[in-house]
Amino acid sequence: MYKYYNRGFLLTMKIFEILDSQPDSKKLDFDLVDDLIFYMYNDQTFYRSKFYPVEIKFKRLKKSGQTAPASSFVQLVRDAYSAYYDKYKSAGLEKTLPKDILSQICIKLHSQVIDDLNTEK
Repeated sequence: MYKYYNRGFLLTMKIFEILDSQPDSKKLDFDLVDDLIFYMYNDQTFYRSKFYPVEIKFKRLKKSGQTAPASSFVQLVRDAYSAYYDKYKSAGLEKTLPKDILSQICIKLHSQVIDDLNTEK
């Protein structure tokens, strides 16, 4: 086992981790939660047709003093993932979004939309 320091953090790697020539094809080399949210905000077609109308609904709810749960984003996130999958078809992406990742995205997106509305973005 090799140990070395990188910017003050002790990193421990096993020799097979360094020499492994066959990476796990199921493992994504990016954060799907952040990447999908970035896609939702930055893909012009998706943003205009799907995401913006949801933001407007949330803004109306906020003005009326009501709130919506994070689960209200489920269909929007599913639609986003479907478009994302069709566009990128990256190795390791599953055809349908796993429930645990769906939940993580909904919670993070809900928080981000609420923060955006509170700062009037």
